[in-house]
Amino acid sequence: MISSLKQAAWRVFLLVLCCCQLPGIARSTAFQQAIVVKGTVTSESGETLPGVTVAVKGTTIGTTTNETGQYSLSLPNQNVVLVFSSVGYEKEDVAPGARTTINVTLKADMKALNEVVVVGYGTQQRKDLTGSVGSVKGKELENLPVRGPLEAIQGRVAGVQIVQNSGSPGAAPNVRIRGVTSLNAGNDPLYIVDGVPITGDISVVNPNDIASMEVLKDASATAIYGARGANGIIIVTTKRGKSGKTSFNLNAYTGIMDVRRQIPMLDAYQERDYILNANANAGTAEVRLGLDTLFRNGVAVYNTNWQDEIYRQGAVSNYELSLRGGNDKTTYAASLGYFNQKGVVISSGFDTYRGRFSIDHRASDRFKTGANILLSTAKRDRVPEGDDNNAVITNAMRMLPFSPVFNKDGSYTFVDQIQRPNPVGLANLTSWFTVNNRLVGNIYGDYDIWKGLSLRSTLNIDYSGTRDERFTPSTIQGGAARPATASYGDVFTWVNENTLNYTRSFGKHSVTGLLGYSVQESKIFNLSASGNQGATDNITTLNAAATPTGASSSKSSWSLVSYYARLNYSFNDKYLLAATLRRDGSSRFGADKRYGLFPSVSAGWRISEESFMRNLTFINDLKLRASIGVVGNQSISDFGAQGLYSTGSNYVGKAGIALSAIPNPNLSWESTTQSDIGIDLSIFNNRVQITADAYLKRTNDLLLSVNLPTTTGFTSALQNVGDTQNKGLEFSISSQNIKGAGDGFTWTSGFNISFNRNKILTLSNNNADIIQTSADATFFSTSPIGIGRVGQPIGIFYGYVYTGRVYATSEEAKVANMRDGSPTGAFYVAGDMIYKDLNGDGVINDNDRAVIGDANPKFIAGLTNTFSFKNFDLSIFLQSSYGNDIFNQTRQSSNRSFVYNAATTEVLRSWRKEGDITDVPRGAPSTIGRNGFVSNRWIEDGSYLRVKTATLGYTVPATLLKRIKVDNARVYVSGQNLFTFTNYSGLDPEANFRTGQPLLQGIDLGTYPQVRSITFGLNLGF
Repeated sequence: MISSLKQAAWRVFLLVLCCCQLPGIARSTAFQQAIVVKGTVTSESGETLPGVTVAVKGTTIGTTTNETGQYSLSLPNQNVVLVFSSVGYEKEDVAPGARTTINVTLKADMKALNEVVVVGYGTQQRKDLTGSVGSVKGKELENLPVRGPLEAIQGRVAGVQIVQNSGSPGAAPNVRIRGVTSLNAGNDPLYIVDGVPITGDISVVNPNDIASMEVLKDASATAIYGARGANGIIIVTTKRGKSGKTSFNLNAYTGIMDVRRQIPMLDAYQERDYILNANANAGTAEVRLGLDTLFRNGVAVYNTNWQDEIYRQGAVSNYELSLRGGNDKTTYAASLGYFNQKGVVISSGFDTYRGRFSIDHRASDRFKTGANILLSTAKRDRVPEGDDNNAVITNAMRMLPFSPVFNKDGSYTFVDQIQRPNPVGLANLTSWFTVNNRLVGNIYGDYDIWKGLSLRSTLNIDYSGTRDERFTPSTIQGGAARPATASYGDVFTWVNENTLNYTRSFGKHSVTGLLGYSVQESKIFNLSASGNQGATDNITTLNAAATPTGASSSKSSWSLVSYYARLNYSFNDKYLLAATLRRDGSSRFGADKRYGLFPSVSAGWRISEESFMRNLTFINDLKLRASIGVVGNQSISDFGAQGLYSTGSNYVGKAGIALSAIPNPNLSWESTTQSDIGIDLSIFNNRVQITADAYLKRTNDLLLSVNLPTTTGFTSALQNVGDTQNKGLEFSISSQNIKGAGDGFTWTSGFNISFNRNKILTLSNNNADIIQTSADATFFSTSPIGIGRVGQPIGIFYGYVYTGRVYATSEEAKVANMRDGSPTGAFYVAGDMIYKDLNGDGVINDNDRAVIGDANPKFIAGLTNTFSFKNFDLSIFLQSSYGNDIFNQTRQSSNRSFVYNAATTEVLRSWRKEGDITDVPRGAPSTIGRNGFVSNRWIEDGSYLRVKTATLGYTVPATLLKRIKVDNARVYVSGQNLFTFTNYSGLDPEANFRTGQPLLQGIDLGTYPQVRSITFGLNLGF
């Protein structure tokens, strides 16, 4: 092992040495007699091809064919190789020898059509697909400074919305495929990693280990997974071994990170004026802070920028060593990687070790077996976010600038009288971390029964163990009692799948079939405890707590048994038909509704194969496809259909058990019927490929709470009531814009755009509105409100409509008070916000609330441009979201008129005296009236266009690498989130604070922003 490492190090040294000597390296060739060759280049259909590049391999000598496909080229000697190349055609290498006339026929490049795509329980060629499947190859995901594969595919697949809810290191993104379908059940897709079904985070997979990722979107593609297919499927396939010499690859990058921007806040002088003006208008003197003591001779004693204090320059590093090899019998692949990120908020960070090993062995001509295992251990150093009382960013945006970070004795200080927690102290002194250990693996066996018929059996396991510990010391606000919590949970899932596969072609007919049976069980265990009154801040574990405040444990489980079948039929490679049927039985549902059927059917017509298309030579492939099917959603609590019991003290104060939920034997899964029609088009010698889809998804039998008569002893019960709908359009296009010969200039592009419209069709309780309030800490702001309403999308905001003007005078406010029945002035004073009286009754109350915003984007899009010339390559990826609203609760917390909250520079426009005309209300030293109400004042346009990734690379010439026995070497520099174009005033337009609540999407409350990074990397292969 040490010897191998020494050899590798020596090769790297020689590589660097050779690179330094590049100017002095030259190669000589023997002089030979020059010759002239000429000829004509045609296509397989006999057409002459103009513009074909004819080049001498390894030189700059070359020409192009004229308008009649003819060329003439002078060669230095007979021993060269001619390379014929053109966009949309396969390259052709020809050794001329003594010939002076060389005619060449180029074959159309059909790689895209013959590309193998992974689908449920198998693969298909892209030209044979009848369902809607998006695909991303592993090459596109390599060397991105992200922790997992989901972040890597953001913006790269039409119809897939991925929102990085928090930029906190280790935070998982939110994924939605073709919209939100459910209000109570889950909306996350099902993940399949090397055949293992997974729910939740899939960062156990290193993006550099991925061979491909497929997104199954329509019912034809997802129905094979039945009760788990309603939210789409994402299949991750990792790289396998290959026969031949063992290849080693070293990938490494390191870089720096920072925040894109800071929120412009008032400085100490502006805050003083704002506070004094508010007190003067209220007829009070400012005594709360004692401002006179905070300024000396007009100069602020402290003028702290709290954003400067909590943010720092972050860093990211990744190191990975992988190998692949094998022979005709056995192939293997392995990798070991380490990823580390130091967050841009102090004390936050994430590091993970990931390993992978796979082996495939052909024991005989009929039997093949293999195994795959992925392991990871990750630690996430966390800082409180969002509505947590000790949230670092949220409190930094409320902290006045008059206080220093530290007292003279070195302790953390707090604002006088207000006593808010110091955000720097919160970050540095609070101990909070989460550790996760993950194991995903399987073992399989394939047996060829006879030609075309095979049996495959797999045993899959997925284990996740998570430990979370948090301790608040006495030295910071809220830590006097030294509260400590600890929790541990593990989930173990096993799945046995058995499939019988049949493939046969006879004449113009081709048939593939699948029969399968699987059984799955998942077991969950959780343990948590809390305590306080520890003797010292030096011991952060619960054993130091003198007073236990809570302890609990729980066990749960669920299981699934499934039977499934699929049939694919092709006639003359022109007419395609596919049918799928799955029967699932789930322990989560009622005894009378435990089993469900999930069918789908799809068809495809390759129009380009028809005789009437032969004259349209610019069309290489044109396929029309359509599908319809039903899939399910079983993501509810494990025992939701059963009568549940809760524990506690009974009516005499003793331990007791009581019925807490009424049983529902008819409770079943939500079912989604989806229809899809799509077109796949390849034109100009496969130079341009276009995919378009239109879909309609209707989800029935929503799992909603229904009111019950009080005579039942219960207030509500979970039932299948309600319907939602998603409909949309998706477009993808990839093109080879310029394709130079050899190492000439090449330019390729990929673009996708998706439009989705969501709507609630029916609800429980006679279509009554579902109003949901964000359960935020009360001192931050008035909590934003989401509403579920028939005819409206899922994810809309509900509140008052602000006119954009305040009461300019006391007389105007007095009239408003008389109108609202408060002549004493308790409601409004001069400078307060004016809301619209929507129902015209002359009073502003709850009846005047309305839909004030929509968190759903009108469209999402992604654009990739890749350029290469000689040994250089450049890739630029843009990602965009348009038309989505954000409830800026961070801004609401700062600018809701309470002057003892730090405010943004927006309040420089606030009302200050009688007669002022403005859109920003007065400052108030205590009561803020209705200026903090949930209204459209806090709704902002969250649209953005982001330069997500830009990478410039250089590949060292192979002629130099041969001398040091290195197969390939590439160096690169990459930028992530380099530029963001948006009108959103917050830290980051990609904010979604409450990810698990569909009615409360698009809320930004102290959200950890996305980082901007620059990384430098090296790839070596030997």
